[in-house]
Amino acid sequence: MTGVRKKKSRRNAQIKNIKGMRKRKKIINPSIGDATLKQHWDTSKTLQQNMKHLGLAFDSNKATPSGLARPKKLKKKDLLKQELMAENEMTMEVEKEPINTAVIDEFSKQAANGQKTERHIAPGEAKFAMELIQTHSTNYKAMARDKRNKYQHTPKQLQRKCEGLLKSSQLNKYKEMYPGLLSDDVETMDDE
Repeated sequence: MTGVRKKKSRRNAQIKNIKGMRKRKKIINPSIGDATLKQHWDTSKTLQQNMKHLGLAFDSNKATPSGLARPKKLKKKDLLKQELMAENEMTMEVEKEPINTAVIDEFSKQAANGQKTERHIAPGEAKFAMELIQTHSTNYKAMARDKRNKYQHTPKQLQRKCEGLLKSSQLNKYKEMYPGLLSDDVETMDDE
């Protein structure tokens, strides 16, 4: 005989209605983080229509001119087809919807005013780079073979780290933290 709980659960079994769940799909509008895009966005249009109206490319591959993406080998037939298609496109141009250039102008202003962020250099990494610069100056191959290079950085990685440290605004702070590790003549030698 089965227990009381099993009988109770058999009586109260719920049948899930999956069919109704499929019908009630939620339409999700894209979230727009940029204020200028949000201002010019039309919610009644689709994503592709909005992008086209704002003068932005939805598909970057289709937006690039065909001259950039060169096929490996072009035959004469293919060249003739391309020329015919180009002529047809020129003749078939009909009224186009005007493009809203305000967004593009705003983006170009933001790009022109943008400042590059400087990479933060950890104190341990700075000490490591300063020690290597002190002993090997700009010989990055020797730095790569050094015992202190525990993480086995390549010469290119070490060059990037050392040059980044010497160009960094934090260099003076690290010179005060680790006096005697990096002399002024090494710093000027790398700038030349």
